[in-house]
Amino acid sequence: MIGDHYVVNKSHSHFIYIALELTVGFALTRSFLHDYIFVKYPDIEVRIKGSTFNYFKNFIFRPIDEHRKKEIEMMNVKRNIYRQIDIKQNHETKNQKSV
Repeated sequence: MIGDHYVVNKSHSHFIYIALELTVGFALTRSFLHDYIFVKYPDIEVRIKGSTFNYFKNFIFRPIDEHRKKEIEMMNVKRNIYRQIDIKQNHETKNQKSV
């Protein structure tokens, strides 16, 4: 489920993922999905893109981003005023949050 958003919406991974136990699954390549499946079934493309983006945003990106912000805030509390960390989001992240 994690890679679905990246494959369907043609984006690069924001995080590094590690499997904690043995996993079994299957995969469709990005080119096969976009060149054959979405061309043959265009109505499915819209539904899959929307559902994978919403799943990624609500269950993966938002919790990890909130945790990251809390960690940075805790680091800033421990440091003096001249050594604080500023959070600057790239253009792609801003667009994903607004959708």
